[in-house]
Amino acid sequence: MKIGIIGFGSIGARHYRNLKKYSKNIVVLSKRTDLVGIDVVNDWEKFEARGLFDVIFVTNETAKHQKTIRQCLT
Repeated sequence: MKIGIIGFGSIGARHYRNLKKYSKNIVVLSKRTDLVGIDVVNDWEKFEARGLFDVIFVTNETAKHQKTIRQCLT
């Protein structure tokens, strides 16, 4: 299963910790530069280029959810 996580604050990190038990194919979209040992991309184009995801968790700032979901659906 290929999983995407958009945003890596406390909620994104919690989802990542829980999901890595079930899948090693997790890509995180985050501006953070301190994430070691995690497959991270830092912009939408790189995230989108990583391929078709089976599921995407939107865990960025709540005010950005609607825009992010629209991007995921196109």
